[in-house]
Amino acid sequence: MMQQAGSRDKQTIVIVDDEQPILTELKILLGRTYNIQTFVNPEEVEPFVDQNAVDMIISDEMMPEMRGSALLALIHEKHPDICNIVLSGQAEKDDIVRAVNEGHIFSFLYKPVERQQLLHVIQNGL
Repeated sequence: MMQQAGSRDKQTIVIVDDEQPILTELKILLGRTYNIQTFVNPEEVEPFVDQNAVDMIISDEMMPEMRGSALLALIHEKHPDICNIVLSGQAEKDDIVRAVNEGHIFSFLYKPVERQQLLHVIQNGL
């Protein structure tokens, strides 16, 4: 049975990035409006998503353990209704096309992302 990831008064967004300062910054930016769950290790995300109601995942693309697009493709197989966004500071055009095609990505944004652009994409995705 699916458990709740905090209060369902707020939509739940999972954020995955191997850089803790980015997770902290995004949690501060989004935490008043959304229920935010952060992960440094992408391998911990799938078990969390399997046990909790999640509306969106925002993932870094380049992480030591795995690419964000690979993580999102894996999760999409079981949870196709979750909206996926990829952030990357060093992606090339081929990486973007591959991520969108493989991971069912709603949006691909470059780091550092503009605050208003991120908020706009999140609102459109949810």
